Amino acid sequence: STQNSVMNSDAPLQHSLFIRPRADLSYAVKKAKNISVGVYLDHEVNSITNKATKHLQSNSYLWQNYGIYLKSPDTMRNQFTLEAKLRMEQRADSTAFAKPFFYGQSVSTTGRITTLKNQALNWTATYRYAFNSDSIHAANYNRHYYLGRIDYSITALKGFLRSTTLYEISSGREQKIQVSYQQSPTNTGDYIWKDANDDGIKQLDEFVVSPFKEDTTYIKVFTVTPESLPVNVASFTQTLNVNPATLLGKNASRAARFFAKFSAFASIEVQRKSFASKSSSVANVFNPFPVAFSNPSLVSLTHSSRAS
Repeated sequence: STQNSVMNSDAPLQHSLFIRPRADLSYAVKKAKNISVGVYLDHEVNSITNKATKHLQSNSYLWQNYGIYLKSPDTMRNQFTLEAKLRMEQRADSTAFAKPFFYGQSVSTTGRITTLKNQALNWTATYRYAFNSDSIHAANYNRHYYLGRIDYSITALKGFLRSTTLYEISSGREQKIQVSYQQSPTNTGDYIWKDANDDGIKQLDEFVVSPFKEDTTYIKVFTVTPESLPVNVASFTQTLNVNPATLLGKNASRAARFFAKFSAFASIEVQRKSFASKSSSVANVFNPFPVAFSNPSLVSLTHSSRAS
């Protein structure tokens, strides 16, 4: 299939041209259960030309997407897709578009399995490598990016037991926070300075919680800086439902009917965020549970649980 959108407009000082061509070609392989093999392209060109100078204005842009994919038919019970994509972006340079300043290459897959008895498995995963030659924006742009999610659910004993497990990983950026200690103007700070090495210089690790309210008390100050650093995020969620009423038969005793009125629910959620580095171990990247609380790469660790 193909699709092409074109808008051409004139104004007293400028001429605008917007083009959005799209094309998707696929072939269903009958010997492979009608799995489709396809290629596609998706472009967008927005050129705004100054009539006097014949130059493209700075808000002109051009981007291109090219991709190939494998996809299961809608009639297949277990679904999946596998896709590889290349993206390029260009800016205006005088009377034409400059060479691409951004390249992005990605591989992704999604799918679900429903043929397992009383079970369901869904997944999605994406990996992208991006190169941005713009030094201003590249500093706050992840060159390696990934996102993954696995969702598994099971129902056992006619619904007596229901369990859902969710595992997610992703990468992103976290704004850098600068920690400092300042003397409290009202002497109501929580920290004091102890010159551990007797050098007369206040260092961050020399500020400790004050056991008493002294004259030289300090407060901890957090300052958000414009710099951001790459982080890895891993989270795990588990829920469990127990419902005895589903096992209740027609000839159940009075005691069984009484206990069938009760049900139980429990859930736990853990999320671990850590700074990314080349020396990061696999456990540090994909493990949502704490490895060591003193780990300097640890950004945050959150935990919540509920039971009823």
